[in-house]
Amino acid sequence: MEINRCTHHEKNLPKKFWAEVANTVVFLQNRIPRKTVKDQTPFETWYGYKPSLKILKVFGCLCFTYILQIKREKLDKKAKSGIFIHIVLALRLIGCFNHKLDVLLITKMFILWKKNNGVGKNQIG
Repeated sequence: MEINRCTHHEKNLPKKFWAEVANTVVFLQNRIPRKTVKDQTPFETWYGYKPSLKILKVFGCLCFTYILQIKREKLDKKAKSGIFIHIVLALRLIGCFNHKLDVLLITKMFILWKKNNGVGKNQIG
């Protein structure tokens, strides 16, 4: 619960997203090696193979969700900005929280923007 609380306050998220943050924390903890299971991850112990880490994204990074053409007019913005909160693996969706609208946008069409040493990098989903 301590990691959940710290992550929540670090990104200034509303309390209503505690479940999404907890889900992300548990997802990560299941992919971290443990001494109790002979230096394996809980995922590896349960399924018998190592998990792929290619799907990991930076929690709380800036993300942009695409607005479909039928939901906007010609001169409207094509994307809404937000904060990346969680990923739904089975459906390949992400959750992006928009502070201005105070909503969680769930989408397949997104761009994540993360900074490494002051340089921005795009990840298109």
